[in-house]
Formats: sequence, C-alpha cells, structure tokens
Amino acid sequence: MTSIDERLVHETTAEYGVPGPVAQEFMARLRPCLYLVPHNEVPASRRENVRSAARTGGLPALPNGVDWPEGRAPIVLSVDCAARPRTYWTLNCPPMGTC
Repeated sequence: MTSIDERLVHETTAEYGVPGPVAQEFMARLRPCLYLVPHNEVPASRRENVRSAARTGGLPALPNGVDWPEGRAPIVLSVDCAARPRTYWTLNCPPMGTC
C-alpha cells in the first residue's frame, strides 16, 4: 500500500503556488491506494512479505462442489478481502472471501 507523504504534497503544491490551506484541503480528500501488480513486478526488496491478493480473468475460485453458472461470463478481477489493509479500505467488502 502506498501512503500519502504530506511533506511531499506541501513541497510540491508550494512549488506551484498553491496556498497551504488549499493543499491541506486537498490532502484531506486523498486516500492511500493499493497497487495490484504481477508478482514478478514487485521490487525484490519488497517480495519477502508479499502475498497474492487478486486474480484477473477466468473463473472465480469457488468452494469444492460449487460450479460457475452456465452462460455466465468470466470475471475481470477478484480481490482476496483478507489480504487487503483494513486501515484505509472504505469499500463495502466482507472481512474474508473475495469481492
């Protein structure tokens, strides 16, 4: 997860003449974000604590004995809800499973 570097935001906005209160209001509306990238694109220095958190394309991972309904299109993306950071996540997803 990428956090917001307030110092960098203030420096950058000041460089472009944005008043401090405007920069502060801008930061109040920012949220950290998650980057979903292929495992081989994760920098080597960060791979040790990385785990798979998403799948793209194909059929979803379903419990044993549950089939994907006939005629349904493959999924675009599924995210492992247990792997996401809880601090800044505001989407309405279950604590476990996928969404």
